[in-house]
Amino acid sequence: MRGERYTALPCLSFFLTTVSLTKTFLTISITNRYYNTNIKSSFVQQKLDQRLVFRAGLTARNAFIVEIYPIFATRRDEVMLSEIRWHGRGGQGVVTASRILAQAALLEGKFVQAFPEFGPERTGAPILGFTRISDERIRIHSHVYTPSLVVVLDPTLLESVDVTTGLNKNGILVVNSEKTPRQIKERLGVHDAKAFTVDATRIALEVLGRAITNTAMLGAVVRAAPIASLDSVKAAVRERFTESLADRNVTAIERAYSEVVCE
Repeated sequence: MRGERYTALPCLSFFLTTVSLTKTFLTISITNRYYNTNIKSSFVQQKLDQRLVFRAGLTARNAFIVEIYPIFATRRDEVMLSEIRWHGRGGQGVVTASRILAQAALLEGKFVQAFPEFGPERTGAPILGFTRISDERIRIHSHVYTPSLVVVLDPTLLESVDVTTGLNKNGILVVNSEKTPRQIKERLGVHDAKAFTVDATRIALEVLGRAITNTAMLGAVVRAAPIASLDSVKAAVRERFTESLADRNVTAIERAYSEVVCE
């Protein structure tokens, strides 16, 4: 619906071997007790109708989980709620980036949430982070299933993870990549989202001396979407890091802000 967005309410989860929803003609049967650990981050999500979303997959502990949760529409002109999902790998600062963005919005008087996907994560393994920013108190306490903005810190994830799952129509995709936004959209088969790319890895190596791209991506994010000001993000970074480290990260943020490309 134009001018509206969907937001997930807390979900109802089942650890079952069979799920049957006759009204929506959905039946799932799981009989094998053992699952390949290579697909433990793989989830299937399907909107059943205008009120229910189905999601199934394996948790970090290899348990099969089925989630069915309701959604409701919130008009953007009534309440501004931005939901951001961060994709990266363990050790790349995904959680730190989600919290810095939340702190920047908090400095502007907004209500925020920032949290990771819970479960043991090893260095290099795919990891998710989430940020919510709202003009009013946030009463949702679930993962972000229908983000308005998706941020990808590690471009290699595009080959193994469906980063666009649940992305709102006309949502925003910000990717660390040397490729153009058009190339990224063609690669992902995305046609109704706005894409931004920035070579955050190059910026991080030149400014920080390490391929830690989280703060550079923050600069790209606030250029792509007006969810917090550049000055607020820089202030949040200075609150978190020591002076010398903060100065370098602010430089990375400013460069990404100016170098991000949109098509």
